[in-house]
Amino acid sequence: MIDDNQMEYAPALIVASPGRIRDGLRTLLRAVPRIETIFQASDGPSASRIIKDWHPALVLLDSKLANNDIQSVSRQIKTESPQTRCIMLVDHAQQQWMAKIAEADSVLTIGCPAGEFFTTVEGVLAQPVLH
Repeated sequence: MIDDNQMEYAPALIVASPGRIRDGLRTLLRAVPRIETIFQASDGPSASRIIKDWHPALVLLDSKLANNDIQSVSRQIKTESPQTRCIMLVDHAQQQWMAKIAEADSVLTIGCPAGEFFTTVEGVLAQPVLH
């Protein structure tokens, strides 16, 4: 087990419209020991600025904000910060398929059980960064 002195802390970014989903994601991320700082953005330009300035370890992206252009949003995240991991939040199977094509590091369905959320986030954060 890694103690707090050995743990690498990481910032995260939630890209979602203000409201219940974003608030819920923030609450869940606060319970992840590795997440130190949580940024929030409600649109692509705001997210882009945060990604360029802070290079978060994790981005949670609500696919509704991607305006059916999930591939370009995911590509932009990876271009601006190659070490950043992206989890797409989707509502249905078609969005899930699109997120996988967009090379999201993982996909979660909005409303998934908390245990699935934590397992996914911790698994994505544990993935080695390829340079």
